[in-house]
Amino acid sequence: MTLAAALLSLAAFFTPAVFATAPLQLSEREQQIKDHIDARRDEQIDFSAALVNVNSGSRNVEGVRKVGEVLVPEFESLRFATRWIDLPAEMQRAPTLVAERKGASGKRLLLIGHLDTVFA
Repeated sequence: MTLAAALLSLAAFFTPAVFATAPLQLSEREQQIKDHIDARRDEQIDFSAALVNVNSGSRNVEGVRKVGEVLVPEFESLRFATRWIDLPAEMQRAPTLVAERKGASGKRLLLIGHLDTVFA
């Protein structure tokens, strides 16, 4: 699964329910996006499961890095440059994964998240 598909899936998943109360007419492009997401549902679930099933509590530096290593090839397949930024050792935290794709024009977009998982 590509990162783009995952991001589209998240966007679709978090769309407010209020928009679902009345049938919407999708544009041709929107329908293509929906079909793309629907066709990759199982792949998306498997990818999400692979991420959340890693023991990656906040102080589990190795586990958090492992989650990042799953994401790195996805970012790089979309031509993002990836790098790790180390934190001070006394923080006992994994480094921060940064994925960046520079362009010459257009709008900027910042996505931020976390790699650690808290098991219930």
